[in-house]
Amino acid sequence: MRANPSLERTSTQKTNNQIPNIMPSEISEFFERYRDAFNALDGNAVAEFYAEPSGIAQGCVYTHWPRRQPVMENMNALCKPYRDSGFIRADFEPNQFIAQGGGLRSCR
Repeated sequence: MRANPSLERTSTQKTNNQIPNIMPSEISEFFERYRDAFNALDGNAVAEFYAEPSGIAQGCVYTHWPRRQPVMENMNALCKPYRDSGFIRADFEPNQFIAQGGGLRSCR
């Protein structure tokens, strides 16, 4: 059985940690815009990246947000301790991308 050629590594598709970087540009751009909103510590802008309704699992707790307003409140509350502690900036480096077909994607 032959490997999926779209998942084969090439020297131009490796990140610094040698994981194939085959993430479509629109997904990379989404993460870059999310990072920029978070780096600006703009909770309202961060909240715009969440679907409505939305939810988040953290630890063993799931929080459901039926509307954007509670997401905005949460993201503004999340940004405050970063702002108060002198946060400068965050960045990301994709280390895995799994194309799931039909427009579905999984990243970490």
